[in-house]
Amino acid sequence: MTHAYRYAVLGGLLLLACAIMVIDPVDAATTEDPDDISVEIEGIIEGQRLQEGQKVQLRGMATDTDGKVVENVNYLWYAGTTLIGQTQDIVWRVRGSKNTPIKLLVQDPDGHEAERVVNVTIRPNTEGDSLFLIETCYAFVLALAIIVTALALSFWYLLRDTPSVRRPPPHR
Repeated sequence: MTHAYRYAVLGGLLLLACAIMVIDPVDAATTEDPDDISVEIEGIIEGQRLQEGQKVQLRGMATDTDGKVVENVNYLWYAGTTLIGQTQDIVWRVRGSKNTPIKLLVQDPDGHEAERVVNVTIRPNTEGDSLFLIETCYAFVLALAIIVTALALSFWYLLRDTPSVRRPPPHR
């Protein structure tokens, strides 16, 4: 397996994009056939951990055995068995189970096919749950503060309008 790493700096953050290029032994053994296709996936790497709901930009590339880009090919992207895209470049909103294979199937006009599979691990999104909990607690504390303030004001109002009770002077 051959890995080609690409780095980019965006807004001061170091971003890593990894292109994976794997050539099947069958393809390598038949290099005389100019119709053999090799597939490359950019945007994810084998074993990468992704957060559910995260957006990932993926790019597929089909090359022949000479390394030339194959034109006019169909791209079919799958997450597990679900079709997630049909173009060379896609933005995938991460969905799936813990271990999900991402497959790119490329078909040229002559009917030749090649595919690449990259397995990723998807972590469930718990961030939304904690945000909901924080908002709920905030609403509860705010409601409690309003109730306490209303009670304090009503007692003050009642005591203000009540004539004070005076005790008679002691008998001498």
